Amino acid sequence: MKTFKITSRASEVLNWALGLGVVMAVLNFFDVMPTEVSTTAADGLSEVNKVVGDTFMNNALNVGIGLIQVTLLGVLLKAVNRKIKYRYVVALMVMVVQLALGVVVAAIPAGNTMMANGAYEMTNFGAFKAVLPVYINFFVYCAGAFLGYGLIKERGNVRRYGWVLIFFPVLSYILGDVYTYLYNNVGGLTFQTLNTYHTIALVGQLLLWVGQMYCLRTTMSKDAEIEDGDSTDVNQFQ
Repeated sequence: MKTFKITSRASEVLNWALGLGVVMAVLNFFDVMPTEVSTTAADGLSEVNKVVGDTFMNNALNVGIGLIQVTLLGVLLKAVNRKIKYRYVVALMVMVVQLALGVVVAAIPAGNTMMANGAYEMTNFGAFKAVLPVYINFFVYCAGAFLGYGLIKERGNVRRYGWVLIFFPVLSYILGDVYTYLYNNVGGLTFQTLNTYHTIALVGQLLLWVGQMYCLRTTMSKDAEIEDGDSTDVNQFQ
């Protein structure tokens, strides 16, 4: 199977979701793009997909991006019904649930307060909100890699998305980790040089996220045809 068949309405939803997702991701990139290097920027996490934002705009954009991901994967979840083995469907369900959880938590104010010296006092929920993306990213990647393993057994765009699920998150993490390594372990680098490396990492992560969403979109088409030898009639409980 090269693509999963969807309705015309679902195709329109995907097109709008992908377009809005790209716009939000670009706006979020400019919001988190550093004007100066700080220790909070050297955490090795993806800035584009970070659930906890430092500003209202950043938080709102991340909630929107999360909703876009849930929408795209939700349509895929419906499209793969009885097309792939049930264990891979469960992996996709885990991805949708985890991302939806991240969106809900991100939409709730952390309640952090600014003290007289200008520092923020973090609440218990704020601390939970700050660490939650680490666990969500881990479970989403594990489920996505397992789903990707199942999809690479197919053909065409479906196979390509399978490989993307396995490798793109790893590449995104490496980009952030390289910057973290430079910040913490390489001496003699000026703040301007570190800012340059950080911007390059953010651009790379942005392109990887957009590429992943595009490859997800191309796995589904209203013009897809059922081919002989596909897994349409596969037993869901295999």
